[in-house]
Amino acid sequence: MQWWMIVLLVAALGGAGFWFFKKRDPGASPSARNDRYAAEVAITPAQTTLLHYLQEAFPDHAVLYAQPLSSLVSVRYSEDRQRAIERMQGAKVDFVVCSSDGKPRFAFQVDAYRSDDDDAAQRDAALKNRVLGTAGVRMLRLKRSVRHMPPADEFRQRLENRALGKTGATETTEAEAQAGQSPLPMEDYLDRFGDGDSMSMTDLMGLPER
Repeated sequence: MQWWMIVLLVAALGGAGFWFFKKRDPGASPSARNDRYAAEVAITPAQTTLLHYLQEAFPDHAVLYAQPLSSLVSVRYSEDRQRAIERMQGAKVDFVVCSSDGKPRFAFQVDAYRSDDDDAAQRDAALKNRVLGTAGVRMLRLKRSVRHMPPADEFRQRLENRALGKTGATETTEAEAQAGQSPLPMEDYLDRFGDGDSMSMTDLMGLPER
């Protein structure tokens, strides 16, 4: 056997040995090739139903789900800009209706996804209400399930009437008048959030109260 073949054989054996012992070394970094993942629920059936309802109500708008607050607004003015940015971290809005320019117009919070007694949830809602209010975005909360809501187009009309301060937001529609029915008062499914220019909603999608 020629000397160069012996050198190659020794080098090959040495490399194989090094690879074998490195693989057995518990301190070695694990390979990402063996990582495996499982799909998780991104949106529940109840949330999907509401998403479709809002898409039907606002067919000319983009309706988004579970949007980070920081993606909807930016800090326009603050005495401590970094702290103002940090306050928004982790906060999400359940549903957002965007205008044709891509900016948020209405933000929807679903109380049924949260506990009314949860102090953290209340602080989170107050933060989003205040932040969105300063950006001119109305935040709302549902009080009824979609099956108890008016038709999507009527919901939008009442909502826009309320946003414009019109008093005809709860007037009986022609179809309801013919049927001898009165419309569900808007306050039965849509409330004000409290201070500011935002409004509110609860018991969404027939989910049980906590």
